Parts: sequence; C-alpha cells; structure tokens
Amino acid sequence: MVWPSRAELTLSCLLIGLLAAPVWAQKTIHVPGDAATIQAGINAASDGDTVLVAPGTYVENIDFMGKAITVTSSGGAATTTIDGGQKGIVVNFANSETRASVINGFTITDDAPPPPEQDPFSANGILVAGANPTITNNIVTNNRGYGIQVYFGSAYISGNTITYSSTAGDPRQDYGCDYDDGDGVFIEGASNSITDPPVIDHNTVEQNVGHCLGGGIGLFAAPLSTIISNNIIANNWSLGYGGGVYDSGPISLYQNLIYNNVSGVAGGGVYLNAPSEVDGATGPLNAFVTNNTIYGNTINWNPLLPDDWVDGSQVALPGYVSQLGFFNNLIIANDSYSAFACWATYQYLSGAPPVVVNNDVRNTGGATYGGWCTSPAGNTGNISADPKLKNPSVGDFHLLAGSPAIDSGFNAAPGALATDLDGNPRIQNATGASEPVVDMGAYEASGTPESRSSSQTTLTAQPETVFYGQPVNLSAAVTDSSGSPISQGTVNFMDDWSAIQQSPLNESGIATVTTSSLSLGPRWLVGSFSGNTADQPNISATAEVVVNGFSTSTTITFSPNPGQYGQPETLTATVTLAPGNPLGTGAPTGTVAFWVSGSLLATVPLNGSGVATYTTSSLPAGTVYIQAIYSSTGGFLGSSSQNLPLQIVGIAISGTPVSISPGATSGNQSTITVTPAGGFTGSVALTAAITSSPTGATDLPTLSFGTTGNVNITGPDSVTATLTIATVAPAGCPQAVHVGSAARWLFPSSLTLACIVFLATPGRCLRRRLLPMLLLLVGLAGGVTGCGGGGGSSCTPQSGGTTPGSYVITVTGTSGSVIASGTVSLIVQ
Repeated sequence: MVWPSRAELTLSCLLIGLLAAPVWAQKTIHVPGDAATIQAGINAASDGDTVLVAPGTYVENIDFMGKAITVTSSGGAATTTIDGGQKGIVVNFANSETRASVINGFTITDDAPPPPEQDPFSANGILVAGANPTITNNIVTNNRGYGIQVYFGSAYISGNTITYSSTAGDPRQDYGCDYDDGDGVFIEGASNSITDPPVIDHNTVEQNVGHCLGGGIGLFAAPLSTIISNNIIANNWSLGYGGGVYDSGPISLYQNLIYNNVSGVAGGGVYLNAPSEVDGATGPLNAFVTNNTIYGNTINWNPLLPDDWVDGSQVALPGYVSQLGFFNNLIIANDSYSAFACWATYQYLSGAPPVVVNNDVRNTGGATYGGWCTSPAGNTGNISADPKLKNPSVGDFHLLAGSPAIDSGFNAAPGALATDLDGNPRIQNATGASEPVVDMGAYEASGTPESRSSSQTTLTAQPETVFYGQPVNLSAAVTDSSGSPISQGTVNFMDDWSAIQQSPLNESGIATVTTSSLSLGPRWLVGSFSGNTADQPNISATAEVVVNGFSTSTTITFSPNPGQYGQPETLTATVTLAPGNPLGTGAPTGTVAFWVSGSLLATVPLNGSGVATYTTSSLPAGTVYIQAIYSSTGGFLGSSSQNLPLQIVGIAISGTPVSISPGATSGNQSTITVTPAGGFTGSVALTAAITSSPTGATDLPTLSFGTTGNVNITGPDSVTATLTIATVAPAGCPQAVHVGSAARWLFPSSLTLACIVFLATPGRCLRRRLLPMLLLLVGLAGGVTGCGGGGGSSCTPQSGGTTPGSYVITVTGTSGSVIASGTVSLIVQ
C-alpha cells in the first residue's frame, strides 16, 4: 500500500476546507444587535442563514426576496410583533421561496382597527405568491384582507393562530367576492414549482370574517392533495358560503374541530364543492372527511343572495360528490336546516351519492339529511345519537364515558391518523371490547391502546372487463407487517363501500368470492380485512372492474304515413340488440318514451319482443318530428331513434264571434276560415250545429251556409265561407188585450139596458115581444166576454223569442276521410 505524501495530504485538506466553506459560512444575524430591522437582517442574510429577532415590536413590512433563510423570534410570538402599520402586506413571499424559507414565532398584524372603524385599505398578514415557504408558530391577527393568502403556491402552515381577519369596511354591511376577502387562510391555485401539497395543520383559526368564499379557511382550485388536519376552526363568519371551510376542490379534512361558524347561505360548517366535467361521473374515493367533529354551526341567511341554496348547516355538498367519503365523523346540528345536505339541482353530475360510513349525524332542530343525499352510499355503521360531549359551550368536545361514539368507528378508515387532536394514541379500547375500535370525532377516549400489528390487504379482480351478469372473481390477500400471510379473520368485499359478500381467510391468507351482481359502468371495489386478536384491520386499494351493458338500437315507424288530422296514428318503436353483444342476451326490457316535436307524448313499456306501440288522434296538422327514446332496465343500454318527420294532412277551422239581439237581420254572420295544413288540397263540405246553449233555451238559432257550404282548397292559402245565424224575436197579442177590456165594460152595460126595457114596457104582450130581445143581448154580452176576456180565443199567444245567453256553434269540415272542426262563439243579448 502506498501512502500519500505530506504535500498531497495538505492539498487534500485545503480542498476539503474549500468545499465545506459554504457550510461553515452559515450564520445567525441578530436583530437588533447585528441589524437594526428585520428587513435589514434579511438583506444581509444568505441561503441557510438565520435571522434571530429579539422581543419587541417592529413596525415594518418584510420581504424574503427569494432567500432560503429562517426568520424567527427568540422570545416567541407573544413577545415579538411585526406591525405593518397599515402600509401593505406585512410578510411577503413572492420570489419562488421554498420550504427552506421559514417565518416562525411572530405576531403578524397590519394594525387594523376593529370594524366598523376600519379604513378603506386592505393588506394580507402573509402573502405567498408563486412560492412554497414554511409558516409556523405565529399569531396572525387583525389584518385587513386574508390572514394568510397562498396564491399558486404550496405553503406549509402549522402551529399558527389566525384571528380577526376581515376585509376593509364594515363586514356586517358588505358582501362581495373580491380579492383580500377576509378569510383566515385562503389558498388559490396550485404551485408550479413543487410537488408537495399545501398543508394546513395544527392551527387555530377563529373570529375571521370572509365576505364570500369561506370564513375560516377558503380554497379555490387548490390541489386535490391539499391536507387540512388537526385544526380548530371556530366562530368564523362568511357572508357567502362555508362559514368554517369553503372548498371548490374537493380536498381532504382529517381530524379537525369545526364549530360555531356561520355562513350567509349553504354550509355553516363545511362547504365542499367538487364540480364534475362529465354528467354522472364516478370514480374511486379521492377526497376524505375523516374523524372530524363538526358541531353547532349554522346559517344566517344573507338577503343579498336571494336565489342561492340555503341548506346544510354542518356540511353542504353543492356539486359532484361521487368520489367523496365521510368516515368516523361527529356531525351534530341544532337548527332548522338539514345537518348534511346535497344540492338537488346538481344531482345529475354524480353517478352515486357520497359514501358515509360510521358517522354520528344528528340534528335536534330539523332534518338529518337533506337535498338528494337522503340515502348516502355505503351507509353502514352510522348512528344518530347524542354523542355526550364534555362541555361544548366552552369548546370542550371530548367524549364522556358512555358516549355512543366511543369504540364505534371504522379502524381502516382512509385518512385515519395515528394520534388524536390531543396527540394521544388514536385507537384505544375504552369499553372492554374484544378488540380496540377507533372512536368517532376528533378525540379518542382513554383506554387500552392498540397493540396489534399492522396488516396489509391487496385486492385483485378478474376479469377486469365483463358484460352485465357475467361473473367476476375477487381475491384478497392479507399479510402482516413482516409480509407473512394472515389466516385468521374475514374480508368484506365492497362495491363503492356497499357490502357485496364476506369470506374467511384460508391458510394462505387469501379470501375469495365470485359475484355476478355488479351494476353497469366502472365499479370501484375494495376489500376490508376485519382484523383479529393479533392483527389490525386494513382496507385495500381500489380495484376497478368495468361492467359493460348490452348495446341496443331503436327505430320508429308510423302508420298511416302521411297521417290524417284528427284520425288515429299508430307509432311503433322497436328496440333490438346491436352487434357485438354476447349470445343469449335476450330481448331488451324497459320503456320507450315517444316525443313529438320536443314534447313528451307518452311512455310505454316494451313487450316481450322489444316493441312498444302507441296510438293517438291528437297530432297537430302539419309537419311534426317524432322520436322514440329507450330507457333500459337490467344490463341493457339505452338508445334513441332518429328524430323523423311525419306529415299530418288536414285542415283547421275557425270562425269570428257573433253578438246579436233576437231576430236581428244584420251582424248575424260569422266568417268561417278554412286553413289547409300538411299540403292538403280538395273540396271541403261545411256543416254547423249548436253544441252548447243556455239551460231551457227556446227558439234555438238556425244556421245556414247558403251557397258557401262547400269550399275548394287548391293551395296553401286559407278560404272563407259565411255562416248566417237566424234568431227569433219576441212576439205578443196586443188586439186581444184591447177587446178583452171592452168586453169587461160591455157585458154589464148591455145586461142592465135589457132589464130596464123589459120592466118598463106595459102589458103582458109587450113584455112577451121584448123577451127574445133580452135573451139576444145576454148572448151578445157573453160572446164579447169570451174574446180576450177569459173565455176561449182564436189569437196567437205571446212569445219571448230566442233565449238570451251564450251559445257555442261547432263547424265541421269534411273532405273524404279528413275531418276537422272549430267553434264559433254566439251571444244572444
């Protein structure tokens, strides 16, 4: 072996010293000892340096200038303040800073006075723009704008207290979605320079006022991988959506305490909006709400948003929800709104409801579930009971002994953390059960900690693509922490977190089932190992199986074609299997909806041959478009026919209204218009009849077309005819009335005169000669009395004519098999 010379050793040492020089050069800059201000210390620092700030108040606005340095206080946030003095952003990260750029241990404020005295000025406590810094252990308070804003960045935010952020002006009288909105923390967009997700962990976010998107924490287009965990989010207020948390993501919420927040519309506690680009989209769960306590949040309706959705006082889901899962949460409400609600307007976006497993969802003042999420998917292990919390009125949400939430969770819940919000072991056996079970909510009750070994479950599904009804073989292999098979226990196989079958493990640590019951579309399957006395439960990653339906084709025919207006038309839809389906599939089943020019006519079930028919006489004259849309059952796929035109040949008849006095000979004609449709030509014979008249009407009108009763249509233009309406005038007997009056005078007068003559004539002979005369006068008086005086009469009796009132005249036009009718309104005054 040849040893190096002294000169070579000396040179090597020098080289090592030069290479190590940057490490040795790292230094601490003391403020105010080495630099008078914090910014001066930053200016003097190089990457890797620390700017150590002594207790005191520093009125300045600092910028990290892209440097990978730590700016920290020696005495902590309670004694060291950076006061922006209402001059703009207090702490600025806007030059691609990384996680190595750290702000720690300060009170950060722009010295904003409380509302409503605030000046019209906005500034964030901390702005992160296109950067990825570390923000820890600060008190960020009394800032106008956001407490902490992350704009297309990925900050690590932990251990901070963020309070009293609000936009400029009186937050109680203002509303608007704008910049510097007032949330405690707001994240918008994803970082372009770092793969690590944004982290908001172990912060206290209280008493902030957001004017639109969130009060405590707001996220807009933030990365799906954003982590919000172990935070206390309380007593925040949003004039818009999401009093505690607003998200347009979705993102995951792990073990947060979210209480007493208020929103102006939906989502007093949490508003999770996840719009889907594809209607009915589904997928494996990718956003999780696990072990949170969401309590006592509410909605104070904002009248500036009169048309918005107002529901979901604890949890509001306004958009796509098929990939969102809720596990082991306490969701407790006491108001008139639903505690957990999905906006019904946007149900069409989701192929399945959200998954809800092992939660306590309760509302003592109203509905538990609302909107269209009345029956969430995977609805197993859920309860609705008083969780028996220690003292919520002072913010103590620990579980009391006997709480139904103790040992009632799902051990293998996605996103479950190893410790609870207090830092205690997450799974403890507090009830003496045979195996430890996790609690619901953010805190774990004291008991025997979990001591079993971890396990791993791997699920396979074969084949990965099948037709509806074909078998799928599922196999779950379960191993312990050393990779050895676990042979004790069972595996629950689930489709979108709903149980399919359960199977025991064999000696090789494998459980298998075969199922033919999977629904159409992509199915997201998981295997959940139940655990045993030595091994913890575990759940597999998702395995996808695509279940194809049987493709179909729908056709439609018409009979007769062309159709005739007012006559029966039969529509026939035939649904057949398209090429490429497996043998033995059978005839399609389901219903067919017949649509006419965009309006639903009827829905008819298919018969055993896949045919549906419908007959109607109500199709309008002219060209109509008819389509048959097949809605399937079982494994068949829906299909639609072409939207085909059908000519309905016919005529339309209308008439002008008439209003006359009985017996009128003018103004008693209606103009009848005959309009062709669908290319109709030919001669049309018109008839008319009274089809409605006043009760007990007499002397009904008579109707006549005269010489216009037949009209000839030779083209598309309308033709007219004249309908004459004859009525009867009232008739009396005036002469009869006069004669009757005379008779009433003549009868007694004649009789009196006859008697005088008879008695005054002397002698029997003279009286004998006058007796016939007396009888003649009596007869004459009697005859006169009978003419109009109440005895018989030969006069015409008095008549009232055509009864006044409203009449309906139906005019019918006939041309071969084409028949149409219209009505004319007649009023006799």
